[in-house]
Parts: sequence; C-alpha cells; structure tokens
Amino acid sequence: MLDIAIQKSFKERFTAIRSLKKTQLVSLSQRMSLTIKDVGLHSFFEYLGNNWFITDFNKYEETSDDFKSKKGYFIYELTCLCLETGKTVNFEWEFDDELEISMTLDRLSFRDLKDDAGESIDGDDLDQIADDMSDYIWRVREDLFGEEFAQPDVAASKAADAFTSGETPIVLADYSDRSGDATHVLREVVDQSLSGVLIATVRDEHVIDALLQGNAKAGDRFSMDVGGFSGPASGKPVHIDGTLTYLGNGFSFDTVAIVDFGDRNSLIITPALKQVIWTEELLFGPLQLENFDTYYFFKDKILCIFCHRKFRGDDLK
Repeated sequence: MLDIAIQKSFKERFTAIRSLKKTQLVSLSQRMSLTIKDVGLHSFFEYLGNNWFITDFNKYEETSDDFKSKKGYFIYELTCLCLETGKTVNFEWEFDDELEISMTLDRLSFRDLKDDAGESIDGDDLDQIADDMSDYIWRVREDLFGEEFAQPDVAASKAADAFTSGETPIVLADYSDRSGDATHVLREVVDQSLSGVLIATVRDEHVIDALLQGNAKAGDRFSMDVGGFSGPASGKPVHIDGTLTYLGNGFSFDTVAIVDFGDRNSLIITPALKQVIWTEELLFGPLQLENFDTYYFFKDKILCIFCHRKFRGDDLK
C-alpha cells in the first residue's frame, strides 16, 4: 500500500490534470508561437520533457530602496508542480533586453544559511532580522499607509459612497483577520445592504462539511450561519440567505462554495484560510469579475496584501 505522502502527491497531480479543459488545449502550431510569458495561474506547459502545472503565480516590481518610487521593472515567479514526478519547482522570468528564465535546482535548508561572518544563522540573528524589519516598517508607516485604518462600519460606508459616485472598482481589506473566519466586514455588507460585492474569502469548514453531507448542488437555496467561530476576534456568525451557485474545487482546495446573496453579492467559502493575491485566482466557477463593484479580500493584514505579497490594485482595472 502506498504511504500517505505518495497518496497525497498522486491526488494533487490528478486534481490538477482533471482541471484541464479541452477548450484550453492549444495545437502544436500554436505552441511554437507561445513562451513562458503567455502562461498564468493554473496554466500547463511542457519543459525538458515534463509537464508542469502552475500552482502559484507572483509578480514583483522593483522599487527604489525607500520603496517610494517604482522602476517599472518586473520579475515573475511561478510555483510549478511536475505532473510526472510530483516535485514542486520554482521558475522565474524577467524581460530586459531579452527574455531570461531561471529554475530552482536545489532547496536550501535553514542549516545552510550563513550570516555576514559566515557562521550558521541562530536565534539571535533571527531576532535581529525581526527587529530590523519592525523598526523599518514603523519608520515608513505613514508613507506606506497614509491615514489610519478605518473600522469595518466606516470602511463599508465609504465603499457604498464610492459606489454611488461611480468610483469603482473598490477594494476592502481586513487587516485584523488571522484565522480566516472573521465576519466584521461581512456583517457590514449585509447590514448596510451593499451591492455588487465579491467577498473572497471566509473560512468555514463546518459549512463546507454540511453542504457535502447534505449532497448540496449548484442552484440549491442557501440559508446558514457563516464564520465567526474561532473566538471574539472573529466576530459573530453572520446568517446568509441566498443561492449556492458553485460547489467544487477552487484555489488549492478540493471543495469551496460560492453563494450569491443580496443585490449581486457573492461570498466564497473555503475550508481553511486562503489569502487571495491575484485576481486570476478568482476565475473559476460562475465568477465574472466585471459583475462586481467592490472586491473584499478577507485575509491577513493590508501589509501582506498590498506590499509583502505584491497584490496590485491595477490588476482590477
């Protein structure tokens, strides 16, 4: 019998293969005109006799040392799963005078890392790195974030005003949500009757399990409490009445749910915390981003969304 790790590897690869649609296939003649620049999240490509599936896609823009000016120079990082071996490899590409592609050949373990004196990294070094990062972020906080973060009710109200003024699309980001099931902004979306909001995502494995056990399917009525179960910081569960429009694989999960409710609102429910970085990640099921005016990326903190993970607002244009 195969061990658990091998079973998991086969399952991951089969799930990726089953996601390939016939309409996505390209002819041999078309392939000759394509390069790595044409691929995106969840794309497939062939390299060195192996087939690869892109599980994560990141785009980084080079900036000045003080992060105040952008240089218009991008590096693209692709995390890829080899469908033959199950090995995960990172590819990077950039274009200056010519297309340059690199591929990771070896992984470094923590014990391989050295400090400036050539000695192994220890706890003191890690503390110093953390202190330096904290000090830097605090020094440039006003340049990075401007005014203080708005509370959920104020942020939702501002989103409604912006929508009325035609200032769309709008991005709402919850910087306090660490467990994935916080409902503070979701509650304001419901209470203030906002329209055209895509909420991505709220973690609630209990809802996912209940839908699977009840053999739910797209088109079924949805009437359940969502989120707000990890503790006081997560808020209270929010009751959502709507229609289940999708129940299937999404992101890297076997099962996610999409529920339409209110006036053109959609809620993505996941079985674990999921941070959305790229709008391309949301192109599954019935979702059409042009149908929404407000995007609510319901994860972690704003720093991660807009800075550390390089989520780009102009991707929404």
